[in-house]
This record gives sequence, structure tokens and C-alpha cells, in this order.
Amino acid sequence: MEENQNSTTPPSHSVATRQISITRQISISLDDAEPPIDKTRREKYYYQLSTCGIFFNRKTKKVWVNKKLDCNCFMIYAKSLFIEWVTDPRYWKWGKLEESSGTWIEVAELLNVCWLDVRGKLDTRDLSPGVMYGVYFHVMLKNSKYYNWSVKVSLRLVGLRYQEHEIHLRGMVKDTWMEIPVGQFVAPAHDVKAGEMEFFLWDYGGNWKRGFIVKGASIEPL
Repeated sequence: MEENQNSTTPPSHSVATRQISITRQISISLDDAEPPIDKTRREKYYYQLSTCGIFFNRKTKKVWVNKKLDCNCFMIYAKSLFIEWVTDPRYWKWGKLEESSGTWIEVAELLNVCWLDVRGKLDTRDLSPGVMYGVYFHVMLKNSKYYNWSVKVSLRLVGLRYQEHEIHLRGMVKDTWMEIPVGQFVAPAHDVKAGEMEFFLWDYGGNWKRGFIVKGASIEPL
């Protein structure tokens, strides 16, 4: 996700034009951007999209453009995910994390649950049609003694075979952000019956789970 955030060279006119055509597919407006974008400076808007990206929905989501592949990418942070029991302080607590851009976002730390259910969704019409995307949960493990359990991840999209697999947490690196792959799909054309894609991280019953931090989920080209 960070590959486009280090460029300091403004896009050429042709690149900026392609970015304009790409971002017209996104169903957010300039009014949703955080911090606000000057509507009279379209070049600055598209330059920001192709470098550090733009936050929206009260900094719970982020959109950027992959310049190499000319396609939209998204990060859906924990505050925009459905997390079962997240409002109960016995099971989850909210924390702050500073992004590389200097923006602070909220992350959800799992304190203790038996029923783990984290899920999100995105309208596929906000993606670039024909592009192969991967979905990843961004998580951190805090204490190795808690990880004698596993989680399941799955992806659901109309017209796509349901994808599901199991991730074993034992042996994973602790105290560092990791990407858990959920699944992959080709974004459908916008002139067909496109709909929402849904992604899940879950484990129902079994061992009690703790010490697990959820940053969010990204949808990026493969």
C-alpha cells in the first residue's frame, strides 16, 4: 500500500487526465475529503490521490490511486468495520495509531472474546473494472502466549465463488503490523449488475481470544 507514497514528482498532464477518469468512478465527493480539498485545484487533488491518498468518512476510510496500474485502492479502517461486541469495554477497546502521513486513526484491540466477528464491505463500482484485486486484513499480535488459536477469513461477491480459508496465528511475528490475505477477485464492469463485496475475519466459539489489534482492511491490485 505504501508504494505510491514516496513520489515527489507532480504527475504529467496525461497521467493527471487518466487519474481524473479513474476517480470519477468513486462514489465519494470532494466534500468528504479530510482535510478538505480546494475544489479549484483539481491537479492538487489528483496528485494527493496518487501519493499519500485522501481520507474521508471522518478518517475511517482512505482512497488512493495506484499510478502504475491506473486503478483505485481503498483502506477501510476499524471504525468503518462491523466488529461484534466492540461497544462493550469488557471485550474490546479503542486506541490511536499515527499513519506514515501523520494522520491519526483509531484501531480496535481485542481484550477477550469467544465469538470473534469482524466484517466489512465495499461497493465494487468504486473499483477499477477488469483489475485483479486482493483483500487484506491489517492486524497486530501483542502477546505470543495467547495464540494457540486460529481465525478464518472469507470473501463474498455476487457472481464469484465464495472464498474461505483458515489462518493459524501460532508462529506469526508479534508487535508488528501484518497483512492477512482474505481472497482475490476481478472487479466487474460497471455496466453489469455489480454490487457490494463483503469480507470477514471470524472464529465462532472455541478458544477465548485476546491481545489482537485490528487496524482495518485494504483492497489493492495484485
